[in-house]
Amino acid sequence: MNLDNKIKSRLNKAMEIDFLSINNDTNKHINHKNHDGGAHFKLEIVSSSFEGLSLLDQHKLVYKALNDMIKKEIHSLALKTIPTSDWKKE
Repeated sequence: MNLDNKIKSRLNKAMEIDFLSINNDTNKHINHKNHDGGAHFKLEIVSSSFEGLSLLDQHKLVYKALNDMIKKEIHSLALKTIPTSDWKKE
C-alpha cells in the first residue's frame, strides 16, 4: 500500500471524513540537506469529528491516527482541518 492510501485508510478508521485532500510534496525536498527519506505531506481534512474541538485538538486527532508513521514514513506534515459545519458554510 502506498503512503497516500495508508494515510487515507488510517484517517478513515479514526474519524468520519467528509473530504480529504492529500498532497505529497516529497519531490520538492529530496535534495534538501536534512532530507532523511521521509515523505512531506499537506493534508486538508473536513470531518464531523472536529466539531467542538479546538484547532490543537483537531490536529492531535490526526496525529494520533498517524502516530507511528510520523518521523518514520512521514517527515513533514502540514494540516488544514475543518469541521464539517464550517465547511458547509463556505
